[in-house]
Amino acid sequence: MNLDIMMKTIPKQEMVRFVVGLQDNNIPADQHGYYKKWLRYYIDFCFKYDHDAMNPKSIQPFIFKLREKKQTRTQQNQAYHAVLIYYKINGIRLNRHLIELTR
Repeated sequence: MNLDIMMKTIPKQEMVRFVVGLQDNNIPADQHGYYKKWLRYYIDFCFKYDHDAMNPKSIQPFIFKLREKKQTRTQQNQAYHAVLIYYKINGIRLNRHLIELTR
């Protein structure tokens, strides 16, 4: 098994907290799978490119990578929102300029 292509595993407790965050933010249940996917991609991106997943400065290069990979604006926004929820459940505050990142 090639470890370079395996995605990082998010601990179960952290994923449970994330799902509660999705519910608290009124994300429809049928969208939870997408949000979980984007969170896993973000964590994996941070690991692969040596970014701190708990540092809001990491979200900009992540979104730029999604653009490079030709993800749609809708997908970028959904990924961005998933990371914002991740930050929120971890008590991380954002600078105002980050809110405008995907607009």
